[in-house]
This record gives sequence, structure tokens and C-alpha cells, in this order.
Amino acid sequence: MKNVTHWLWLVVPIALAACGRDENVGQGGFMADTLAGAMGTSDVAVIMPPGDTGAAAGAAGGMQTVQFTPVGAGGHTGDVMLHAAGQQTEITVRLSGPQSGTHQGHIHSGRCPNPGGVVAPLEPITTDASGAGSSTSTVSVPMTTVMDGQHVVQYHTAGGTPGAPVVCASIPQAAM
Repeated sequence: MKNVTHWLWLVVPIALAACGRDENVGQGGFMADTLAGAMGTSDVAVIMPPGDTGAAAGAAGGMQTVQFTPVGAGGHTGDVMLHAAGQQTEITVRLSGPQSGTHQGHIHSGRCPNPGGVVAPLEPITTDASGAGSSTSTVSVPMTTVMDGQHVVQYHTAGGTPGAPVVCASIPQAAM
């Protein structure tokens, strides 16, 4: 039985590799889900070739991940995950910074570092004592509009009203 077990551990990765490139690579797609289930965990890293951010596969599959660029000297980082939801867009934001607080966010027109007006408000993010937090919003703006190359996601300093921006992510144009 021991030899059969070792044999199976060799065959499973080879069989999965033979299935070809998963269109959702970098997005936790079928291969990552299959491996996670086989390993009894949900923590599976998806490795992409150098320079491949997964943007093309993600956009084609209705999902896109964009990294925030810090604004100012606040030291905030994070990312934005956009997912098509019919005629709406689901936006999940992860934010990390030096202190706790509630940050207001929006989709703006334009490009970073000087975006235009607010297109849609996003759920605020309340960061914990370590400065980390996340939120998910669904906006009534189609993914094709959000990803027309003319929009950004921006979050502002903690406080009751939006203050100065702390992060900005220009959403790339993608063929949907």
C-alpha cells in the first residue's frame, strides 16, 4: 500500500499539469481549487511566469486584481479585486497601513495620481490595531465601464469625512 500512495502523489501533479493552462491562473481557479481540496487546505499559492500578473486571464474571466500605489508618506498598501456581477461590479479591497481607523473609498474617474470626480462610493474599511482591514462593495456600474481605462479606486485618510488620499489604483483597460 505504501508504494501505491507514493505513486499517487507523483501521478496527481502530472495529471493536473497535463490538463493544460488554467484560464483562471492567479485568480484561485480550478487547478488551485483542485489542489487545495486534494491537500485538505485552502492555502494554495498559484505561481505565474515572471512578468505575468494574471491580468489578461483575470480580465477574460471577469476578474481583475490591481495593486494600490501609496499616496503621500502614510505607508499604506493593499489591492483591489474586481469581479463582474451581471450589470454590476463587486469590488473587494484589502488595505494595510500604520494605524487603525476607518477609511472612506470611492471609484473616481480619471487616472492616478490626480483622479477626477467620484463615480461610486465604496464601503468604508475599518482597519484593526495592526492597520489591516478589508471590505467588499457591489456598485451599479458594469465591469466593462469600470475597466475602460478611465477609472481608479482611491481610499482616504481615516476619519469621518474623506480626507487626503492614502492609496490609489488605476484600473487598466481590458477587453471584456
